[in-house]
This record gives sequence, C-alpha cells and structure tokens, in this order.
Amino acid sequence: MIAEFQVVALGTQVRFLFDKRFDEGIAEAYAAAVDETARDRLSQEVKRLTFPGQMGEAFQVIRMA
Repeated sequence: MIAEFQVVALGTQVRFLFDKRFDEGIAEAYAAAVDETARDRLSQEVKRLTFPGQMGEAFQVIRMA
C-alpha cells in the first residue's frame, strides 16, 4: 500500500515554533534558570532558532497529512 500525503501547511521555522507555544516554554525555562549565565545562554539559543538572519526564516517547515 502506498500512502499519499498532501501539504497542509508550509512556513518558516519561527512561525511554526510560535504556533506551538514556543514562547511559553521559553518563559518557563527562563524563570527556572539558575543564574544569569544560564539565562544568557537560553537567550542566545532563542535568537539562533528564531531570528531572521539565523534559523528562524532560513529553515522551512512543511506539514503533511
């Protein structure tokens, strides 16, 4: 049997992350960080995942069903 898929959505990584409540998870992680160094590291990772010049718009997400 061959499965057939259709594209349901196509968009940027940043849109996908925020649609999945990424910001809420980051807020929780930031509040739980043990010190300023941990919060700074988390901030840098968020920038890498979401900024247009980083992965935020360079990577595309495709959802199929």
